[in-house]
Amino acid sequence: MDSSTLIFLAFLAAVVAPTLWVIAKGGVGNAVTDVADEIVFDVQYAEVDAAMADLLGTARRVQLRMVLPGTYTVTYKRTPGWAIVVAIFGFPVGLLALFLGTVRYQLVLSVTPEGGATRVRVVGRVHRKFAEAIGKALWARFAGSIASR
Repeated sequence: MDSSTLIFLAFLAAVVAPTLWVIAKGGVGNAVTDVADEIVFDVQYAEVDAAMADLLGTARRVQLRMVLPGTYTVTYKRTPGWAIVVAIFGFPVGLLALFLGTVRYQLVLSVTPEGGATRVRVVGRVHRKFAEAIGKALWARFAGSIASR
């Protein structure tokens, strides 16, 4: 074997194999959580529905789609830091890490009237920080109006 073949094989062993292993394991420090929550607010449906659309419609890099009246899907993509590092140091083959490492997350939010109150259901699999941000925003907006049911 000549030296260029050895260098290429060393590159494969050092960059590509660990990258594939990390992808198979779900990423480094992957803080993904399954969300299945619901809460009832003592607020009219129209106010909560408008707040949800306003809150999620202004988020960066988030695609908001109304599936049915009162039902939204929130989709976003995230490329982990390890994929970016592998892409830089493993160029050009390392660019595969950008494509293989990008993860798509999705939440389904439904807002339904319930008497004079409104029920909000959130279901999906998302990055923990994103779920916490949505929860904090809803809490800040409607904290005083949580129904005791």
